[in-house]
Amino acid sequence: MMKKKTWNAGCMILISLMICTILSIRIEKWMQIPVEIATISQTEEEKLNSTIRIPKSCYNTDTNMIFYLAEQEGVFGTKFLAFSKAVDPLSITADSILLPEEKDEKGQLLQIIKWSTYPLKDGDEVTIDQEGEHKKQSGENRRILEKQKSFFFLFGITVLILIFIFAFGIKDLYKFPAGDYRKCVRGMLLILIGFGILWKITALVNIPREYLPPECILDLEFYLH
Repeated sequence: MMKKKTWNAGCMILISLMICTILSIRIEKWMQIPVEIATISQTEEEKLNSTIRIPKSCYNTDTNMIFYLAEQEGVFGTKFLAFSKAVDPLSITADSILLPEEKDEKGQLLQIIKWSTYPLKDGDEVTIDQEGEHKKQSGENRRILEKQKSFFFLFGITVLILIFIFAFGIKDLYKFPAGDYRKCVRGMLLILIGFGILWKITALVNIPREYLPPECILDLEFYLH
């Protein structure tokens, strides 16, 4: 009896962890902040003087700060993080800033961030979207959200189906201590199918980042407002 209870509890914990892992991967992607990378121009004179010219929108004149993009190896591949850096301007015009060259550890010019959906802070995970600002201004993100609303009904039905799939799969897995291996195999197949459906259906969710909470996706107060 104790072995059966241990097996049943182990199955539930393992399946719950797998579901949480899939959801956490998707949520991490949804919460990434779209940013644009500035196009840095350099004349021959600026190259000789080790200076760069960037759009004024890249620079916070109140704090003398820029945000730049840094690559970091994560568990699931390379990810992009935003970091701030204090840089004193050499000159300021109506639409541009002249700065000393700022380079990364590889000796490459820093990828300076021009625009982001939310005010950035050090360590924010971001995704590069060169048309992000254009999409927002043209209303494209609003159209994307409207399309997603019609998808949510299908998403809700799929979640109900997944509940039944996992329930029947777990029920079959519980037969393993009794020696009913055929049902156990069927249960594992059902659960694998459930994982596949969950992975696929969550990949179809594409809510523009500006319509999600700044910090936590479960911030219910944000959705109410």
